Amino acid sequence: KWTRPGSWLPSPEKALSMVFTFFSLFFLTISSSAINTGFATIQHPSGASSLKAFPFLLTTDSEVVSIRAAGIAGVIVWCCGGLSLVLYCLLKLPSRIEDRSFRIITLPLTAQWTPERPWWFAVRLLRSLLLSLATSLFPDAEWQIVYMVAIVTCYAMGLLVFKPYLAPLAAHAEFLSSIGVLAILGTAIPYQATQSGGAIVEAALFITFALI
Repeated sequence: KWTRPGSWLPSPEKALSMVFTFFSLFFLTISSSAINTGFATIQHPSGASSLKAFPFLLTTDSEVVSIRAAGIAGVIVWCCGGLSLVLYCLLKLPSRIEDRSFRIITLPLTAQWTPERPWWFAVRLLRSLLLSLATSLFPDAEWQIVYMVAIVTCYAMGLLVFKPYLAPLAAHAEFLSSIGVLAILGTAIPYQATQSGGAIVEAALFITFALI
């Protein structure tokens, strides 16, 4: 049971386990928001640039400083802090394997993976973090596609090499999902040569983030 005896409240261990579950579910969404809201930009014909999330704000405006400060704080707390906590738990796992409370807390980190590959949870988070950087690192949509294809390809190859999943069906589903993402991104390749079809690129990026 997830609740304390005689109470509807979860036990502390199970509450912390749920925190890790929600952290995993929303890591990409919140990371992307924290990074790209303040650092993803678009270039204007005049040479000036503005925030992609707020096109009416030029990067030289004072409001952008506040937005970027909030984004940096979010990255430090959510991305760096969260990843550090996950890595700490994974490093402590071998020495606390007999600690029932610790195993309950870290269940979302280890449940899907083989005993030799619990660190793949951190790999998935890192993949999400790298993908969320695409819009900020590369203002041009075509380079975003190239960057994301490289990340997803490396991840798919890692699945084949390390075989981290405990259940073969989950492993096959994850690999096919990665191939599907690559196929979706591939639909935007003609844009790189013709400089047309920007809507297709935007749709491909949106579907990619929805599937990851």
